Amino acid sequence: RPIRDKAETGGICREQNIVEFFNLGEMPLPNSFLKKEQFKIKEPVYPLAIGYCAGCGLVQLMYIVKPELMFKNYVYVPSASGARLENFKQIIHEMTSLSRPSRSSLAIDIGSNDGSMLMEFKKEGIKVLGIDPAENLAKLAEMKGVPNICDYIKPTLARKIGIKNGSAD
Repeated sequence: RPIRDKAETGGICREQNIVEFFNLGEMPLPNSFLKKEQFKIKEPVYPLAIGYCAGCGLVQLMYIVKPELMFKNYVYVPSASGARLENFKQIIHEMTSLSRPSRSSLAIDIGSNDGSMLMEFKKEGIKVLGIDPAENLAKLAEMKGVPNICDYIKPTLARKIGIKNGSAD
């Protein structure tokens, strides 16, 4: 089954009652652009609804599409947007002026995409590591000189990263 069953517990507090408040019905996957020859084939659709957890206030998706379907070959890259790159520069400037990182500091970006944000950390002389499950984006990041792990973040991976690289700043 390509989706997780309807959310029954909150993602943070495990509250048993998630209240749906917005439903867009069945939707195709984002970034799953069809080729002309695919137009006659029925495109898969998935429920897109949002709920609220009264226990912790978390707003969450009511159904979760399997990550492998969503992120294996992801299309959006922030480096295609000059405004997005400028936003990254501003964020990194603010972060580094507040925290004053050292040359031994490490920045980790979970969902690093093509490594665009990490490139700004690199320009500041900070070690970087990206984590993203999209194989095509991992290759783009590597081509830019941004080391990355092509995987989903999970506790076992986080422990391995900590042992190998130390803690992120």
